[in-house]
Amino acid sequence: MQAMNESIILQYIIVAVIILTAIGYAVFRFYCAVKKAKKMSAGCAGCPFAGKCKSTKKVS
Repeated sequence: MQAMNESIILQYIIVAVIILTAIGYAVFRFYCAVKKAKKMSAGCAGCPFAGKCKSTKKVS
């Protein structure tokens, strides 16, 4: 019975490590996306006219 309990605890630890790693990666990717979006001008990322546009839109 003792070995079974240790096995279940080990499984919980492995699952917790996997979940924490996935959450950490998601937070990291979100941070990178927000950081990259802040560098874009006037929120026109990917627009072919972004360099020629005289838009006065403000990015908050």
